[in-house]
Amino acid sequence: MQSLPDALVHAVTELLDDRPCFVEVSGGCDSSLVLAAAVRACRSAGHAPPIAVTFRYPSAAASEPGWQELIVRHLGVEDWLVVELGSGESDVLGPVATGLLESHGTIFPATTWGRAAAFARVGEGLLLSGEGGDEVLGSRRTTEAFAAARSLRHGRVPARGDLVRAVRDVLPRRLRSGAVRRHVRSGFQPLWLDHERVDVVLEHLADEVLATPLSPARFMDHHLETVRLGVALTNVRACAGLFGLQWEAPLLSSTFAAAVSATPWHHFTGRNDLLDRYFSEWLPHELVWRRSKAGFHEVYFGPHTRAFAAEWDGSGAPEGVRADWLKEHWTTAPMVFSSTGMLLQHLWLQHAGAPPARPAASTAQDRGDMSLETTP
Repeated sequence: MQSLPDALVHAVTELLDDRPCFVEVSGGCDSSLVLAAAVRACRSAGHAPPIAVTFRYPSAAASEPGWQELIVRHLGVEDWLVVELGSGESDVLGPVATGLLESHGTIFPATTWGRAAAFARVGEGLLLSGEGGDEVLGSRRTTEAFAAARSLRHGRVPARGDLVRAVRDVLPRRLRSGAVRRHVRSGFQPLWLDHERVDVVLEHLADEVLATPLSPARFMDHHLETVRLGVALTNVRACAGLFGLQWEAPLLSSTFAAAVSATPWHHFTGRNDLLDRYFSEWLPHELVWRRSKAGFHEVYFGPHTRAFAAEWDGSGAPEGVRADWLKEHWTTAPMVFSSTGMLLQHLWLQHAGAPPARPAASTAQDRGDMSLETTP
């Protein structure tokens, strides 16, 4: 079985051809990993070096030039395209997004149309993303238990909360169901829905958590087969395709997934530990162990979102949706819930008098990889 670095290089190599190879570089670990793999893959396969692409926004929270420059210099990448996007240009109700809304309808995730403004500025070719790194390289159900066992072995007694999570995560579904449902309810409340629908949503989310396999070897198959991920990847690929780009996420490829599945379970002790163990020769130490993370909420839910919300009179909301709560949230909340994005776009279409979008297919495979999964 290939090592994680070799598998990632292989996953990128499988995608290369004579077109330019662009790599999204945000300054985070995931995009940096993909850029490092692309540098090695292009060199080994005899292709032109990859072109780093950075999308920068007026928001300081979403643009981290220091980290971006660090990884580009570290890898010796000479061709670096920096795309400056203006205020509201990538808003889910921005000019590019609303044009696509009118022609294609709402989409999951709603931020897909927000990304179109960036895609339009790249040019044709292959565009690689670090999408999926949080889930693929992050913790597993065994992580807390292993950490607790390691602490005890070194004579340290874990905090009570850590022990509770460690035990809860490794119990069979029947025994951990109640604890998981309580945890989900304490961590997420879709307050824009009425109580009955909130219960339905939270039960569904709890069922998703409970379905996660205990075995890290089975986790990747389970994760890659989820409907949410499949539809999201299909839609982002299709959106990029409108601008002549083949968008791919090597960290979510079957090649890399196989290597992740074969990784010993006790190596999933935390994302930073895993990166340090397998990719320390690729990435600067300070990048591997950085604690900050870029945020893009204000990029996708910016001035156009706020302006529409201020004008919206609360009409047209689907049954069970609390229009008064949504209006207040969209106009005043420092951080908009991304889960409300499709509602936002749905209501904008109604307000704009646009024709209804075509109905969605039952699965992402019904119309092929380059079709859009829209909502009626």
